[in-house]
Order: sequence, then structure tokens, then C-alpha cells
Amino acid sequence: MTMMQVPSRKLANSPWQLHLFCLITHGRGYTMQRKIVSAKTFGSSCLFICLSSFLITPAFAKTDITTSIEVETQYDSNFWMSENNEISTMTYTIRPGIEAVYDTGKTKITGMAVLEGYIYDNLDSRPTGVKSASDDNYLGYLAFLSLSSQVTDRFAINGYDRIHYTRDSAQADKLSNSTDREKFLINDFEMFGIMNLAKNFRP
Repeated sequence: MTMMQVPSRKLANSPWQLHLFCLITHGRGYTMQRKIVSAKTFGSSCLFICLSSFLITPAFAKTDITTSIEVETQYDSNFWMSENNEISTMTYTIRPGIEAVYDTGKTKITGMAVLEGYIYDNLDSRPTGVKSASDDNYLGYLAFLSLSSQVTDRFAINGYDRIHYTRDSAQADKLSNSTDREKFLINDFEMFGIMNLAKNFRP
């Protein structure tokens, strides 16, 4: 995932700069379809939202709201990845979404929410014992919130919180070759500070 960066202000007559990275908190949680989201996942999201609200300054603020919809089709010649019972399937995906950006010049907050509807259609007759692809129809979602704030001339805060409800196991582990089609609730949360100590540290 790409991490948002806050440009630091260059100090006059400063031959070099030292950036101090402070990791405040980092959490990543996974829950299966019928399990409750962990307290750490919920707590990290609340902390991030509260901090975002605290850093908002209304003067000279600009807000942009964008809506979108994406429709996609995909053909699979072997939907269940079976060695013996190959079934062709069409997948129809609909993704309506909304994105809001709040920018004050020193603070930028971006929020995004996308619904992901998956509809599967069998193109071949099913052998005995093989379930229909349509049994896996589901509605997932993706929510993302990022914060970038230049709190002072020398200190900036960056962070993001990303929540994804999906059947795609690669979203949890990019190196995974699993063919399981369980539903996952994935939460990535990260926040850190950058301090510019250029005036205090000179060669």
C-alpha cells in the first residue's frame, strides 16, 4: 500500500536535515466471516478518527466529493480450480463508490467508501457434488481514511486506516496460493510522526 507523504519545510541556510520517524501505533487484524472484529481493530479506527477531527482547521478549507461506479466482467474457465471438474463461469462485479477530500493547506484528510457486489454465473452444467458458483454471490466493501497534517514547522503526522471485506485471500497475504473462498475482514492501521531536527543537528 502506498503511504502518503507530507513535504517537510526546508530551513534556510541548513546544509542537511535529519528526519526522526516515530511509530505511534500499527495494527493489522483479520477476522473470518462470522467472528466479531477485534477490540484492537475497533480501537485503532476510533483513535484515528478522533485525531483527524482534532487536527482539522476550518480556515481556508476546501472540500471535494467525487462519486464513481465501476462495472467489470471476468471469464473463468476453471472457477473452482479443480483438477477433474472444470466449470466455466462469468463473474460480474459492480463497485459504486464515493470519495471525499478535505484540505486546509496544512491538513489533508481523504475518505473513501466502495461497495463491491460479486455475481457469479455458471456457463457449464455442474457435475454431481459440485456446488453452484452463484452460491458464492456476496457484497463486500472497502473503506479507507488517510490523514496528512503539518502540525508545526518541524513536526508532521501521517496515517491511514483501511478496512476491506472480501473473499480475495491475496488481500490478506500476497504470497498466498490458497483456493479457499472464505470471507475476510482485513484492517490495516498505521500512524507515525516526522520531526525535522535540522537546526539542532549540524555536521
